[in-house]
Amino acid sequence: MKRSILTMFAVALLAVVATSVSAQTTEPQSQEKSATKKGAQMTFTTNSYDFGDIARKGGDVECTFEFVNDGDAPLVITRVVTSCSCTKAEYSKKPIPAGAKSTIKIIYEPHKKEPGVFHKVIQIFTNTADKRKIVTVKGNSIDKKK
Repeated sequence: MKRSILTMFAVALLAVVATSVSAQTTEPQSQEKSATKKGAQMTFTTNSYDFGDIARKGGDVECTFEFVNDGDAPLVITRVVTSCSCTKAEYSKKPIPAGAKSTIKIIYEPHKKEPGVFHKVIQIFTNTADKRKIVTVKGNSIDKKK
């Protein structure tokens, strides 16, 4: 009786160890599969921009964020949300083919805010697997003294 219980325990233990070893050996394969870029992908050259010191009443300032669709399906930007009405975004409403580059232009209107340091977040919603990308702009709006 003791021997059969020990045998059953040993068999169960070997099964657990074998399953664990099997899971460890298949894990890198699943990571390799996730490394392939299936579907649309949005990869930015840079995801932040610093305007530096700007005149508050000197007019709008703008910057451009370049990205590439390095996936294997067309990329669609469904909407872009800015963190303030003083920030606007311009982008293509057409699908961006796999392998193609495109841009998103950000326009900041400093006259709409009080002078001082600003940091704005722009959320870009797409048909990619992670659904959302974020870019930021910052700077310092200064009132010129007369």
